[in-house]
Amino acid sequence: MLNSFLRTIGAACIIAGAVLYFTNLQTDDAEIIAENKNLQTEVDSLRTLLQETEAELANLQTLTANAEKSADEMQNEQEQESTGDYEDAITKTVLLIEPGTTSKDVANALEQSAIINDADEFNSYLTEHDLSGKVQIGEYNLDSSMSIETIAKHITTLN
Repeated sequence: MLNSFLRTIGAACIIAGAVLYFTNLQTDDAEIIAENKNLQTEVDSLRTLLQETEAELANLQTLTANAEKSADEMQNEQEQESTGDYEDAITKTVLLIEPGTTSKDVANALEQSAIINDADEFNSYLTEHDLSGKVQIGEYNLDSSMSIETIAKHITTLN
């Protein structure tokens, strides 16, 4: 009888161990499945965030490229304007000095053609440097970037 009692207890222990093992295994599977669902949800939200970030990055790159392009265009326009202003500011003329033309006539002609700003100043320069009687007959290519001294030198010396 003791043998059958021990056999029954042994069989009960084996059955109890198997039940506990499979119950614990099912619990672990359920926990793993729940954890996988949580991880999948987190991965999905991170993918959505990544797509939004990539879209924002593409937008920022477009804005940056447009800003650089605009800056380059503005710089080119400024360079063209400054170059254009400089070229527009220089006035060129051919001065024809004929026999009997006085230094005052020359100064007035230069002021009218916008080569100099003040005819009296130019005439005074010629007088102060004893050049008013030394104006030479001829044609002279002059421009507004030339100084009074340079213009005086051109029209008072033989070229």
